[in-house]
Amino acid sequence: WRSMLLWVVPLFEPPSSAWGTAWTGSLWFVPAYLWLTLISPPLLWCFRRWPLRTAVLPALGLALVLSGTWSASSRVGEILLTFALFAGYWLIGFAYHDNRIQTMSWSSAIILSSILMSAGLIGTIRAGVTAAQLAGLPVANSLWGAGVVILLLRLYRNPDSRPRSAPVRRALAGVQGRALTIFLWSFPAYSISAALLARDGSSLSSNAASITQQIFLALGLIMVAVLLLGW
Repeated sequence: WRSMLLWVVPLFEPPSSAWGTAWTGSLWFVPAYLWLTLISPPLLWCFRRWPLRTAVLPALGLALVLSGTWSASSRVGEILLTFALFAGYWLIGFAYHDNRIQTMSWSSAIILSSILMSAGLIGTIRAGVTAAQLAGLPVANSLWGAGVVILLLRLYRNPDSRPRSAPVRRALAGVQGRALTIFLWSFPAYSISAALLARDGSSLSSNAASITQQIFLALGLIMVAVLLLGW
């Protein structure tokens, strides 16, 4: 019953079998998003009063993980690790909402982004992993991503600016409103597309033709999920 409850109120990642991992691999995002949403009111209150000290909390968590001093060994530890990895993005969102990033000087934005991206890149290079293994480097991904997000938000100074083309605006709004559905169904879509191509006798090698075929089939399945489930 406790396991079933996590599929209704996902305070922790819902349990799955080895076979089901292909379907549930993206569900780590749901408890992460839920916890960050729940702590948003006190986190925003702290950020507006002590922005630097609040920003240090996730950075301290990342430093402890990188040093090997602390690792998640329980469900509570899992949540704390989630906070360390993703609260920084939440705080960047707060800063953008409060017009802090838009008013940041270009030199400060570039220096801060470069430091974060360099740290993430160094961590990836030192691990010696391929692109397919990047999901196993959450700290490096978090640092690199934070640098990219700050730079992009500094470029996107005016939140009221929109593409002039009405179809493009509608397409962007449609994707934005269904981003969670697209993300959560990407794992199952790629698994189903691989199974369908294998059943059809297609070879899932690393050549461009087979990769393109699987991508288009997976995108079609994701579109079906979006049409059936909405946002």
